[in-house]
Amino acid sequence: MDRVPQRAPAFPIAELPGSLPRVNIPEVDHAALASAAVKRLGSLDADHLADDAIWRDTLAFTGTLRTFYGPRRILAAWTELAEIYGPANFTLIPNTSMIARYGPMTSWIEACFEFDTRGRHASSCSGIIRIVPDGGGQWKTWNISTILEGIARFPDVDTLEPVAVKSTQNGTNGHRDIVAEATNGMKHNGMGSEMTYFDCIVVGAGMSGLCMAGRLEALDVSCLVVDRNSTIGGNWTGRYESVKLHTCKEVVDLKHVPGQMPFGRIWPLEDPYFLDGKDLARGFQNFVNKYGINVSLSTSVESASWNDEHRSWTVNVDQGGEQRSLLARHLVLAIGAGGQVPKMPEYPNRALFEGTVVHSADYKSSTPWQGKNGVVIGTGNTGKPDIQTAFNYCLTQSAVVPIEYYRYFFDPMYNETTDINRQDRIFMSQPISILHRATMASITALASADSERFDSLERAGFRVERYADLWHCIYERFGGHYLDVGASAKIVDGSIKIKGDAAPVAYTPTGLAFSDGNMRHAATQIVGEEIGDQLEDYWGVDAEGELRGAWKPIGHPGIWYTGGGMNQARYFSRFLALQIKADLEGMPFEPYTKTPGQSPVAML
Repeated sequence: MDRVPQRAPAFPIAELPGSLPRVNIPEVDHAALASAAVKRLGSLDADHLADDAIWRDTLAFTGTLRTFYGPRRILAAWTELAEIYGPANFTLIPNTSMIARYGPMTSWIEACFEFDTRGRHASSCSGIIRIVPDGGGQWKTWNISTILEGIARFPDVDTLEPVAVKSTQNGTNGHRDIVAEATNGMKHNGMGSEMTYFDCIVVGAGMSGLCMAGRLEALDVSCLVVDRNSTIGGNWTGRYESVKLHTCKEVVDLKHVPGQMPFGRIWPLEDPYFLDGKDLARGFQNFVNKYGINVSLSTSVESASWNDEHRSWTVNVDQGGEQRSLLARHLVLAIGAGGQVPKMPEYPNRALFEGTVVHSADYKSSTPWQGKNGVVIGTGNTGKPDIQTAFNYCLTQSAVVPIEYYRYFFDPMYNETTDINRQDRIFMSQPISILHRATMASITALASADSERFDSLERAGFRVERYADLWHCIYERFGGHYLDVGASAKIVDGSIKIKGDAAPVAYTPTGLAFSDGNMRHAATQIVGEEIGDQLEDYWGVDAEGELRGAWKPIGHPGIWYTGGGMNQARYFSRFLALQIKADLEGMPFEPYTKTPGQSPVAML
């Protein structure tokens, strides 16, 4: 009988349970109130929890990433897991408490705490607690985040000392010899031959892959990163010339606490707010050189097969035209969410069109197009900034996020005085349902007070989603939003004209006629259909609000997904590295898979 994959179905973010507190907390002794709530965690009771309480755990209790909704489910899971892990010494971290305010009637007290566990993995842990008044004079815990910090026997996953700076040529010529760079020598593949062995092979040397490799290096895990590009950062410098990040570079704090990538400063303060492709490539190369990351360029993974008896992968690669076979216990895929293959829309009569048709993947510069007329199909981030200087028309529809709104959200969290380690924990450990609601509340308030901006775009023919649901765009649509850094003004003044009332149906001699990935698939190309069929899907959220497939077991031993944006790659790589290290040490995590209480989305 064929195996039926038990993949988590995607769940609509907007339908996840949870609500924002409707209360205006006055100035109170928030440190004392938070300290009392933290101490109660040592003997948690349902009376301590708000009716809509949420607990999100990252490896500290559950050995994986889980979110629990409602007092009954939280208490059932907490009680069972506390007997196994023996959490103790819950202590408020000084000077971390505050009253968080999101408008006149949304607020809570928030504070960081620490504790330890004494189960299979004697561990140090941290957390964030959020409390609210219940209207009857009592303070209840509304939100708990618990986070594994480190395991007693392991090195610190957050600390890696720089090595002597290596020759840049070593990291960029694309012919670094894999055998010469191996740190764990040779091992038998179980079939009588020896192969170069690594504890882990990471596929992809972008932001996610390099963060992953750095974390593994910090834990003394031998690692090789392979990338098909011939230079570090080639996945960025190979795009169009004006390409830029649409998230800020998230600078380090004044005390040189780790910044945009793990362990230390990579992009200096004088770099632009939005890094371009060359900035990114330079930073990635600096990271590789500074920490001695083992990267093999011009190297593509052709296939990988699993030996169940020896619990290892045989990974076949092409390094600059030379075929090699490597052995690894773990294989981490940092190859993007599956949208890297260009998709050219198919319209009839293309042969009739006398002009040039180019996909954005092949677009490099506006220079050859100056003075010409053209059509841009699509209004996401790729469709606007530089391309619009050359073309006169574009199609709609987009969720528009003005740059001021972005900075309103992120600049207070990530700036020159931010403790990045702490801020990542506070921001990234929150339940996605709460982040979604808080973001939508802010966007709705900002856009409602700024209606003329969106009205003027609609008068110009641009159909606007003015209350942009960023979480839906990022986690469910894989895009479809535009961070407005200037193109909207050109639409309003007529510099860019809009055709938004129709869809393309066919080419004409002079233009177009109008009518009025998934990473699992890429993984399957490497590991084959049999193993690929066992793997979890990647991206989108499950019914608990956790990202599917990312940074946790995905259905087969020794293979993992990593990815996401800059802060996700930096933060969650630490947890995946700890899981890999624990497995190599013969003490793997045992993920808690039970669903205490009723359905995962019931508020009990």
